Amino acid sequence: MEVNGDHVTMYGLAAEHTLQDGVRWNGEAGATYFYQFEFPYDVDQSYGDAGYVGYRVNSSVKQHHAWGVGVYHFFRDHPVVVKSAISTPPAVQDSFVSPLSVYLNGKGRVQHVINDDGGSTYTQEVAAHHVSWWCGDEAPAPAPPSLAPAAPARASPAPSRLAPAPVAKPQKANYSCRVGEAVLCPGAPGVYCAGNQCCPPRAPPARRPRRATRPVTTLRRRTARARRVRSCTCSRCCGVLAMVIVFVPLRSPHFPPLR
Repeated sequence: MEVNGDHVTMYGLAAEHTLQDGVRWNGEAGATYFYQFEFPYDVDQSYGDAGYVGYRVNSSVKQHHAWGVGVYHFFRDHPVVVKSAISTPPAVQDSFVSPLSVYLNGKGRVQHVINDDGGSTYTQEVAAHHVSWWCGDEAPAPAPPSLAPAAPARASPAPSRLAPAPVAKPQKANYSCRVGEAVLCPGAPGVYCAGNQCCPPRAPPARRPRRATRPVTTLRRRTARARRVRSCTCSRCCGVLAMVIVFVPLRSPHFPPLR
């Protein structure tokens, strides 16, 4: 598949068993959220020598982002060696998050995950190393030169005996990640888990205290009292209206007096 448009975003992209590159991205400012590609089964070493990859970003592209790009291989007939699963310009490589290459079965291997970085999918030393991740480069970007004069260095105070030892922050690995490595548990400083271990459960948030309610008996008394007041008021008004309606017409000069 070839993408030539700019600002194209793909979700759940997949391609398999193509005899050339799986995806060629020529457009600018593209993005891919999850990608899965598998190399063809029956190719020979000429496929690897041609430099085909599972995901290629054109060398002229200056901006591209990708999350979860995975390239798999099952070279059934020949021990094909592919140099890299993903090919990108050097300026775009750091925009790939958690790319990986996987050895499924058969023969051959993929030497690198992305460009010349990342380990091989199969080695003689570790026969079970079927998955190779690339986690990025740990080296920070160089700071720009400052024109202001440097401030004199101050002597740091001697550490107190009662002060707790500083907790080492986890650093980003500068090598291919391996399954089962310890990771920092979220919300638990200094607690790590690895493999099939679980992080400690988080404490539930504290509940707000409920407002005090009035006794039920007091509410019932006030409700009954209000009903009696309303009924008395209505009966008085009805009595006044009855007197006006009944007795006023009897005193009218239009009617003869009663005998």
